[in-house]
Amino acid sequence: MSPSKAVTLRLSKGDSGSTSNVMVREPHYDHFFNFYVNMLYLILNNTTQFSIQKIFFDHILQTCKKILRKEASYFSKNIFSGTLTLILVSDQKIRRLNKIHRKQDSATDVLTFSFLEGMTFPPHNEIGEIYLSMDRAKAQAQIMGHDMFDELRILFIHGVLHAFGFEHENGGREAQVMHDLEKKILEKLEIA
Repeated sequence: MSPSKAVTLRLSKGDSGSTSNVMVREPHYDHFFNFYVNMLYLILNNTTQFSIQKIFFDHILQTCKKILRKEASYFSKNIFSGTLTLILVSDQKIRRLNKIHRKQDSATDVLTFSFLEGMTFPPHNEIGEIYLSMDRAKAQAQIMGHDMFDELRILFIHGVLHAFGFEHENGGREAQVMHDLEKKILEKLEIA
């Protein structure tokens, strides 16, 4: 990393004629680059009638990133840079995707396609795609007795963990690690 260059500016104070020297550092482009590279960016594609702001999911994603960085030290630094796409869909759409990709002819709440599997860094900075059924979220929120926004948080966290390679399908240690991470993220977001 190259050092920043200092520039001295002479400032005058109006009519009094007094001056003072101020040292100002030029922007440090290496620092800016490192900040940019460590960004995790979310693209939201809402194909439903449900109105929700992207910032709702941005906050959750950044909380996930903080917990994963702290708890999952085996990740490379670069794995937290890139783009994650969230697509909000109907039960009908997620059912089609589930049938095509998982051979299950039923709607599911969240379906994640991770582009990280078998790679140390995602191609073109794409981490994955998360499909979230708004119909399932609404139904599950009613069943669980909490509001739909809490259910969306829970489902999105689940999808994010899958995007970063966590699994629970086979049970055992992997499932426990994923469950523990979900719990820590939910606690940080103050969701019981």
